[in-house]
Amino acid sequence: MSRIGMRQLNKAWFDSMISNPDLLGERMALFWAGIFACQSLSPAKAQNYVNVIRKNALGNFRDLLFGISKHAAMLRYLNNQSNRKRNPNENFAREVMELFTLGIGNYSETDVREAARSFTGWAHDEQNNFVFNNHWHDSGTKTFLGEKGYFKGDDILNIILKQKQCARYIVSRIYRYFVNDQPDKQRIESLAESFYSSGYDIRKLMYRIFTSDWFYDPENIGVKIKPPVVFLVNISKNFDVNYLPGKTLLDIQKILGQALLFPPNVGGWPDGQSMIDSSTLMFRMKLPQILLEGAQSIFESKEEYDAQLAMQEDDQEDMMEKMESLKQFRQILAKANWDKMIAYFSSITDPSDRLKELPEYFLQTGVANKIQSDLRSLNIAAAEDQIKKCILLLMSLPEYQLC
Repeated sequence: MSRIGMRQLNKAWFDSMISNPDLLGERMALFWAGIFACQSLSPAKAQNYVNVIRKNALGNFRDLLFGISKHAAMLRYLNNQSNRKRNPNENFAREVMELFTLGIGNYSETDVREAARSFTGWAHDEQNNFVFNNHWHDSGTKTFLGEKGYFKGDDILNIILKQKQCARYIVSRIYRYFVNDQPDKQRIESLAESFYSSGYDIRKLMYRIFTSDWFYDPENIGVKIKPPVVFLVNISKNFDVNYLPGKTLLDIQKILGQALLFPPNVGGWPDGQSMIDSSTLMFRMKLPQILLEGAQSIFESKEEYDAQLAMQEDDQEDMMEKMESLKQFRQILAKANWDKMIAYFSSITDPSDRLKELPEYFLQTGVANKIQSDLRSLNIAAAEDQIKKCILLLMSLPEYQLC
């Protein structure tokens, strides 16, 4: 039942990305889910985890950090539930610094050990509420990032937030995600300074980014590859794609390389060019035809394999055999509705205007002269099936993968 519940939750989150008018809030929630990567076997924990991210996605980073760090799903995923004073577990403390706040190279192994001691006693009860178990806590003095005291978990997070490197790290991740894979150190430093001074106000940071002249420079337009979920959401929203009951929607996400609630590891999903390989690129370019024309596609898929069970698996060879046995062959089952797109482009009566509007609607980078010629050859002033052919042509281009 938990697998069914997780698939239902995956679809509910995906549907929210399509229907929620707060587009930036949803996009930021997806971004934070990559930073605070977590997988839970419990639909209840996973739903609450998504709620915490969505609530704070454009709020204050301090609130987001504390909310996720004390969340039952994250505490269990990173093994802090077993972090005791006589046997500290460093997983949670390490990832808080490496992935959540500071980045590799900005803390020492001593900092990891001392933070782990400070986080002893952080746990959750059977109702998934955060609890502090003083009996499990190491109450001795610790030295962390140059400060010394009888630290607990809250103290560690507050000390981290005092570091300007925390603001710098978050800004650099946001810049690479929304602007350009190649970071501009001067811009990042300026943004980090204002982000830190604002008390980690995420909304103010995003406003400054999106209203900056450099955000619209040619060097930053059409240079980012659409994240797989964003790519799929765009198609689904434009064409009201209905995914038939079953595993189709989750299967597509897995093939594309980004399944909501199922990050591949604690580092989250790949970003930039690393999210594309020859296999995923071919599937991405073929997917519009599969979804919009009902083209047949039989593909190999693996059932969900519990990340937590995999981490606890002693026999790696046995684990691989189990995963191999879970392979299945499935068919993509989905139906698209062309009415909205046909009505919109049919309302543009001038063929020249329509020829200009089509590529501008679907492509960030414009369209090459050759493609303009190809569009003209389709005679898009004619029947609606020609408009469909034109749209499918544009969506099959490599440029459609960019944002």
